[in-house]
Amino acid sequence: MQVPTKPIVYSSYNEAADGVASPAVWTSFRGNAERSSSSATEVPTEVKVAWTSKIAGKSKEGTVQRDWRSYLNSRLTAAVISNGLAIIGDIDQNEVIAISVFDGSVKWRVMTGARVDSAPTLHKGICLVGDHAGYVYAIKIKTGELIYKLRVAPQEKRMISYGKVESVWPVVGGVMVADGKAFASAGRTQGSDGGLVVRAFVPETGKHLWAKALPQNGKGLAQKRPMRNDALARHGKLLTIMGHWLSLESGAISPKPTGKAARAIGTGLEGIYSWNWTRLGHRKFSHVGYGEFKGNTVSWNGQRAASSGRGSGGSITDLAGKKGRKNFAAPGKGYQATSLVLTNNLLIQGGALLDQKDEKGFVRAISLEDGKVVWEKKFAAKLAFNGLAVDSSGVIATFDDGTVVCLK
Repeated sequence: MQVPTKPIVYSSYNEAADGVASPAVWTSFRGNAERSSSSATEVPTEVKVAWTSKIAGKSKEGTVQRDWRSYLNSRLTAAVISNGLAIIGDIDQNEVIAISVFDGSVKWRVMTGARVDSAPTLHKGICLVGDHAGYVYAIKIKTGELIYKLRVAPQEKRMISYGKVESVWPVVGGVMVADGKAFASAGRTQGSDGGLVVRAFVPETGKHLWAKALPQNGKGLAQKRPMRNDALARHGKLLTIMGHWLSLESGAISPKPTGKAARAIGTGLEGIYSWNWTRLGHRKFSHVGYGEFKGNTVSWNGQRAASSGRGSGGSITDLAGKKGRKNFAAPGKGYQATSLVLTNNLLIQGGALLDQKDEKGFVRAISLEDGKVVWEKKFAAKLAFNGLAVDSSGVIATFDDGTVVCLK
């Protein structure tokens, strides 16, 4: 595989001028590089809708729109939050949008070359986002100014996918940042369409660090059968992608950890970023999981692990074993949970309401102590897949109709 080594630079970056003033707790897909979908913050036991912002309009009818409906994706990605801004991808329109966490007003918009399928990643004042043209874009969080774009795809080669021109090697599942390095994967599947490549680079400059093409025959990999592309996840000094393990430092293929060290996010055949099951009813090709805790959705932190399955009921387990496991009931017929976030004091769950007239989506809070519902809000559209982001500014929820809501 040919892998480019130099980014295309558009503007200068100065950490002192462009850096983030305050620490952020929800900076990438599922909150962090571990993809734990947890937030080190307190959520109020009573909330109201602080603001609602419609940031994406209805797409024009036509061939592309019909193909897009077949794609089965949400309209918006989840938000990432930093420095007073929530930044969201409009998947359909190839756009990255920053809005104020205080009132939902749009602060800037940036177009990419193709679809953006996952939430951006924030690092030291930079918004990193991958697209299906095979590139990663580095954007200043404060202004929306483009710093550089970097081709992760090994070659400039195009195909038609769901009505749009895309790279044979799309950047799938967003960018991961760990130990001061950025990582992205490009490709559709390991065994076809050009295979998969994982690349490491310096997030501030786009400078190449290493690249690794995953063997199409599975040689040397922990998972032998060919797999589809998915979001990268950090596990100690390793990164994992669909059961494959690579060194963060060099990209060298590593065996799967054993014993307690093996407790990491398990992806199932559908991966952790795949949205298709939300239209089909539940995960048909095995659950996601954190160790033995498995479900349609899963979340964990240093103290607890939570999961929910079909019907949106589930459990919260004390990892230290002192308080055992608390079960929580499914809220009623037609609930489908597609997002789960553990916070310091509550479990936040959201998703779709199926076969109900005016209310299509929900977000609710569950007590960590007894599994009872603390509050619940219903909405006119389905929650986007993994569509919850939580920090001190509130619960930021993105919906399939292009709406963003803040609860606090």
